[in-house]
This record gives sequence, structure tokens and C-alpha cells, in this order.
Amino acid sequence: MAKRMKGTEYRDTAEWARAVIGARAAVLRRQLARLERHPGAEVIHDVRVAARRLRAALRHFGPCLPARPAERLNGAVRAVARLLGAARDADVVLENMPRGRLPARSVLPAVRARLARERQRSVERGAARARRLRDQLPTLAAALFR
Repeated sequence: MAKRMKGTEYRDTAEWARAVIGARAAVLRRQLARLERHPGAEVIHDVRVAARRLRAALRHFGPCLPARPAERLNGAVRAVARLLGAARDADVVLENMPRGRLPARSVLPAVRARLARERQRSVERGAARARRLRDQLPTLAAALFR
């Protein structure tokens, strides 16, 4: 739900949509910048949350937005979220794997190593796409309200 600044009134739905989508896009852009500096588990999670919230705003305001620009923005955000999803899934599994002393024939070290490699590949692919999205986000969002 959009938080309204005290005393703020919106003239119409388009103005409200602009405010909500603009705020969600700004949060996502900040999270994408954090991802570039530190692609840790918490930051990846925060990027995905910000992406989900922006996509929800696009879906909710969809009837009053131009279809093509909304689809472009939604697709770009979805692509980054999906690429980072594999890294997030690996993070969750790695965080919940047993620690400490393992039996001599345990496969867990091999599984942990494979997951860490897969996570790294996902982060690398996602980071490249995230950089492009961070740079394009203001233009993509502005196209909704021309």
C-alpha cells in the first residue's frame, strides 16, 4: 500500500500511480546500486523484494498505464528478479545446511561447493542485467507517464 506524505492529495489516479511507481522504482534503483557494491544474500533478497513491489504496483495500476511501456518495465524487472532468484535459492539452502562435523563419506561438502558455484554464476549473470536495469530504470518508468 502506498504511503501518502502528510498533507499530500492526488488529483487523479494517474498522479497517484506516478507517485507509487516512482517511489517503488527509486527503491529498486537504490537496491540495485547496493547489489553492485555487495552481492550478499541480504542484498539479493532486498532487490527481489523491491522488484516484486514495483511489479505489483505495475499490475495494480495496469488499467491506467500505457501497455507497451508497462510491459517493457515489467519484463526488465522480472528478468533481473528471476536471474537473482537462483542465487537466492542457493543462499537459503546454504544457510540451512548442517554445519560442524560431518561423517567421513558425507556428500554435503560437494553439494555445498556446487551450490556456491551455481550461486556465483547466477549472481554474475544477474549483476550484469541489474546494472543495465539500474541505468535504464528512470527512462523506463518515465515512459509510463508521457
